[in-house]
Amino acid sequence: MPMRPYPMLLTLLTLLVAHAHAEEDTSKTPQEGEAVAAEAATHSVMTVEQQLAAALRAQLGDGEAITLQVEGDEVLALFRQQTRGQALGGVLLLHDLNGHPDWPAVIQPLRRQLPAAGWHTLALQLPQAASSQLTTARLDDMRPRIAAALAELERRGILNLVLVGHGEGALAAIDYLGANLVPAVQGVVVISLDGSQNAEPRLDGASALAQLTLPILDIYGEHDTRAVVESAKRRYDLTRRNTADDGRQPPAYADIASRYTPKLGRALNYRQLTIRGADHHFTAQGDLLVKRLRGWLAQHAAGNELKTTN
Repeated sequence: MPMRPYPMLLTLLTLLVAHAHAEEDTSKTPQEGEAVAAEAATHSVMTVEQQLAAALRAQLGDGEAITLQVEGDEVLALFRQQTRGQALGGVLLLHDLNGHPDWPAVIQPLRRQLPAAGWHTLALQLPQAASSQLTTARLDDMRPRIAAALAELERRGILNLVLVGHGEGALAAIDYLGANLVPAVQGVVVISLDGSQNAEPRLDGASALAQLTLPILDIYGEHDTRAVVESAKRRYDLTRRNTADDGRQPPAYADIASRYTPKLGRALNYRQLTIRGADHHFTAQGDLLVKRLRGWLAQHAAGNELKTTN
C-alpha cells in the first residue's frame, strides 16, 4: 500500500526549534535566559503536538483516533482492529524521534498491515523534542504515555501484548519494561536501536536490552545509522548471555540470522536480524519489515485473545 505524504506535519516539525529561539529574551541573565528558553520550548512542543494531532485526525483514512488522558494532558493514539477474524494479540507501536503515530517510515506499514495477520495495533504519540539529545528526563516523560496506552489495550480486552519501537521509541520500550512488570506483555521488538555504550545505564540501549527476560527481536537495516550498525555486535553479545532457556551456550554472533530455524528460535529468547539493503527508515522495505515481524510474532508471541470491546 503506498504511503501518503504528510507535508503539513513535516512543516510543523520544522517550526519547533525556530519558535523556541524566537521566544528568547536577550535582556535576561544567562541563567534566566535558559529558564525562559526552556519554558518557551515546552510551550512550543505542546503547541506542535496539538497541531500534529489535529492534522492526523483530519487526514486519517483508516482506524480509530483516540485520546488518552496522561497526567492532565491529552495524547493521541491510533488504534486499528485486527481483520483476520482470530485475534492473536495487540502491538503497541512507538515511533522514532519527533515522529508521529502514522509516520510513513516503519510505523505506518506496521500499523496498517499487522491487523491482517491477527494483531490489533495501537500507535502512540510520544513527546516531541526540541533537541535530538536523548535524556533520562525525556524517557521519564514517555513512561506515563506508554502506561496509558497499555492500559487502553487491556481495557479493550487485549491481553497478549508486544511492544515495538523504532529508534528512540525502541529505547523507550525497553526503558519502560525494565522498570515495570507487565504480565500482559509477551515480547518486545526493537528496530534500529542504538546500543552504543553510555555512562547512564538507561541510555545504554545494549545494556538495558540485556536486562530483559522477554522474547526479543532486534532488527536493523544493513545501511542503518552508523551507531546502530556498529553497536549490533555489542547488543547481541550482551543480550545473548541472558537469553538461553536451557542452559546451553547460545550460538556465535556470526550469521545467526542466516542459520535461524524454529528449533533455534525456541532455544533462544533473543534474535537479531539484519534487513539487507535497508536504511534507518526502511525505505521501500516496509513490506519486508512487516513480513519479518509477522513471522517472529507468530513464533514467539501469538496467544489466545479475548474479544475486543470499544
